[in-house]
Amino acid sequence: MIFLVMLVFGRGGGTVTRVLLALGLIEDMSQMASILYGNMGGLGIIVTFVFKGAPFVALFTLNVMDNISKQYEGVAKTLGCSQKKAFG
Repeated sequence: MIFLVMLVFGRGGGTVTRVLLALGLIEDMSQMASILYGNMGGLGIIVTFVFKGAPFVALFTLNVMDNISKQYEGVAKTLGCSQKKAFG
């Protein structure tokens, strides 16, 4: 995960840096604020943990939603919920 974050947010040619350069928001790669190594505190650590934890939370939520009784979906539809609101 650390390697992935370095590839995406690295100052020396990370994906975000290249996108900002292509959009003209920065003129040189050295202008990119150093998220991983600079004076931004623990922002690099936070980004790493978000990238690490988000897939786990998504899979856990999908598993919980899949194990909820289908009767609740029927009740929600009876009470007027759309398919989107009922998470069905």
